[in-house]
Amino acid sequence: MGAQVAAASLEQGVIARAMPHGDILGFAPPLCITKEEIDIVIGSVGKALDSVHSGL
Repeated sequence: MGAQVAAASLEQGVIARAMPHGDILGFAPPLCITKEEIDIVIGSVGKALDSVHSGL
């Protein structure tokens, strides 16, 4: 499921990596990320999770 969420996140404009040890996502935001940008990332990943979940 991690790969599906990573692909759906990319469709939302967020790069996430599916990690090889289970359903784990990896993120590597820059150190200069702002709170507002983090809120955008979290919202986008939430939409990706909803998209994958509704497809099950």
